Amino acid sequence: GTFGLIGAEPAAPSPAAAGAAQIIFLKPQTADSWLTSYGLEQCRQSVTFKKEPALSTQSVTRANLRLSSQTNGVIPFAWDEPAGKLYLDVNRNLDLTDDGVVAVAAHRSSQQQGFINIPLTVITPDGPRPLVIDVNFYRFGSGRTRDPHVQFALRTFWQGKLDWQGREWQVGLVENIGPHVRLGEPQYLLLRPWQA
Repeated sequence: GTFGLIGAEPAAPSPAAAGAAQIIFLKPQTADSWLTSYGLEQCRQSVTFKKEPALSTQSVTRANLRLSSQTNGVIPFAWDEPAGKLYLDVNRNLDLTDDGVVAVAAHRSSQQQGFINIPLTVITPDGPRPLVIDVNFYRFGSGRTRDPHVQFALRTFWQGKLDWQGREWQVGLVENIGPHVRLGEPQYLLLRPWQA
């Protein structure tokens, strides 16, 4: 079949004859938990911001979150560990005060902070892509000056409905993420009865 990723609802296609090709339009959906993840060993690339909100005086990590190999898949951020806040520079102008994307840690411990359900829009060659991600920071060992380990996870996938052999099926596509892949490359294809 042919898969088209869209952001708006298309006109409903007419039912296909048995054995005929169908065009399935996939719309962005957000899952209840993450679907795929990628771990970065350490945040080593420091970023200098032109403008920042009031941040803690210590234990602030400024680096890049690389969601894909494309330029627009790189998002500068500042993680204010003592305050439990993550500031994302989604417009990439190195000003953390004009983006409106500030996540508050959903869970915190002495070695880990997790931020969930962060909505983003990433511009790709195929157009804007809505994403919902989780970001987890880990510090291992007792040294607080060491670079944190980072894991980001994708909650967004693309979904459509297929009428085939008298049954309705869920068709889903989970995109690949990580610093060495292009956003939009499929990683997983889901096909199962719609009622499941």
